Amino acid sequence: AGYAAYRMGLPVGRFICASNQNNVLTDFIGTGVYNRNRKFYTTASPSMDILISSNLERLLYFCSDSIKTTEYMQLQKKEGIYTVEPAVIEKIRAMFSGYCADDSECAEEIYKIYSQFNYLIDTHTSVGFACVEKYRVDTWDNTVCVIDSTASPYKFSDRVYEAVTGKKAPEGYAALAALNEATKVAVPKPLCGLDTRNIRFTKICAPAEMSAAVREFITK
Repeated sequence: AGYAAYRMGLPVGRFICASNQNNVLTDFIGTGVYNRNRKFYTTASPSMDILISSNLERLLYFCSDSIKTTEYMQLQKKEGIYTVEPAVIEKIRAMFSGYCADDSECAEEIYKIYSQFNYLIDTHTSVGFACVEKYRVDTWDNTVCVIDSTASPYKFSDRVYEAVTGKKAPEGYAALAALNEATKVAVPKPLCGLDTRNIRFTKICAPAEMSAAVREFITK
């Protein structure tokens, strides 16, 4: 069964946990202390703008047990900080290295990848590239690395345009056209013509009214 699972899966030697300026996971892997009581940064990679990592709870479960994981999560909710046992963090460090990169480092990475390979990456992917390079500098480990990219650079066209050209991006939908003109990379079809489409959803409601608003929407 173990051999079959190995053949069906991907043999991975190590995972690199890449974070932006909200580096709570980088600090956790380095110290064994998870502390969300810190400044929150709004960055060019907003999907990484977190102080509470939901995925870490599952990793802690596999590296400790359900009782200890519950204790950690309760401390996080009550005090915003917890420290895992040395044996737990050592298990995590055996699989993961933690690195972080700020917006300026990621902009440099976008420019470098585009200049060298004529390949346009988004702001989240640039965090991965920047952190892999830091890992390789620290370890001299040049093992082939897979970086999964899940977002189009056009989703963050203003930031990517500025990284590639060094110029201020135009506002709104004009940034898509400007990035296309600068790089000749095609705009994804779902994003083409956004500025000419009808606005379908205009209702704004308070959090307490959300359930009623959803029911109204699905029963129309």
